[in-house]
Amino acid sequence: MLDLLLLWKILLGLLVALGVRMALRANKAADRLMPVIEVPSKGCDPQPLRFDGSTSAYYRIWLPSAFLTLVTLGLYGPWSTMRQNRYLYGHTALGRRRFSYVGDPGVPFVLRLIWIVGWAVLVFAPSESATVGLVAWILFQFFLVPLMLHQGLRFKARSTALGGISCTFNGSWGDACRINFTTIVGTGLTLGVATPCFLRRALSYIYHHLLWGQRRIRVGVPLGELYLALGAGLLVLASLSPMLLGLAAASSQVLALVEWAGPTEMTSPSEPSALAPALFIFLFFACFLPAYQVGRALVLRAVLTDLAIEGVGRLEYQLGAGRTAWVAWVHAWACVLSLGLLIPWARVRWLRLHADHVVLHALPPEELREAPTPPKTALPKTALPVEDRSSAPLEFVL
Repeated sequence: MLDLLLLWKILLGLLVALGVRMALRANKAADRLMPVIEVPSKGCDPQPLRFDGSTSAYYRIWLPSAFLTLVTLGLYGPWSTMRQNRYLYGHTALGRRRFSYVGDPGVPFVLRLIWIVGWAVLVFAPSESATVGLVAWILFQFFLVPLMLHQGLRFKARSTALGGISCTFNGSWGDACRINFTTIVGTGLTLGVATPCFLRRALSYIYHHLLWGQRRIRVGVPLGELYLALGAGLLVLASLSPMLLGLAAASSQVLALVEWAGPTEMTSPSEPSALAPALFIFLFFACFLPAYQVGRALVLRAVLTDLAIEGVGRLEYQLGAGRTAWVAWVHAWACVLSLGLLIPWARVRWLRLHADHVVLHALPPEELREAPTPPKTALPKTALPVEDRSSAPLEFVL
């Protein structure tokens, strides 16, 4: 018995050491992928981010789009995304360059159907046998998910234009599969402690292959900023979980008492049981959505703090980490408590906040030199785009 316990300890130590080694390699790979680009330091003018949209106008687009998406069980989603993004992008400008959204919802609609079929296979495959279920999960998690993420990045880049110049993403699906695999395995072996290392590797993969026209983009995300985002998200989750679990227990007791009262107190004694799934979904979003949004906002802040465009200039992000986290927390709770009705208000307010704190120090458009030709990539040109879920230009990577 003692020898078996010792053997398990040795095996556990080896697995943790393997996870740490994978994290260190991912962090070094992120450093190697940061491109060395020429960023002008003289003659640059401060060009602030501007957003001139309004909440009322966005509501007039969002409400019918949300209604049609619900009625069609999500099938109208690509057209809803196109309408919203065209408004948000069209009212956002960086200096004298205005964003525009040029995505087509046709192909994302087809690929959404493929995604639904993949989920259906994943759900019903275990009913055949455990082996079939395991194979379906492996294919879904390690091949289909990276494919959709890769195609999503390509479509999102191609659909985003700044100053009439579209972006391109030339990363490969194979690299996306490898990053997805190492992230899942490494995060599990380190119990999530090394998650920022793998996230930094994924961000470097994205921006190393992202071009604005023919100009490369460099993002030097500090590892400490990503650990700050992870810690802030976990802190919010830890602070909300006890309160929401207590609320769930109290609600369950109330529902049980109402059921116990019987038909004399209620028209149908089975009605409270139908409320249990809705209560669970609400508490799940109330617990995880604020934590996710806080972490996501801090990752976005880390990206924008050190973002430079080859031969154009660099961004200056002036919003502190504390206020970024606070605003994201308030927006998340507003959306949860309003059952999603305040989503347009939160998006417009988020863009206006960044419009006051993001500045591009860049050369005037008439002084920009022709960009060098980017290196060729082996990416097949027949690859298809996927649905774009972003809601504004500042949310490109997240």
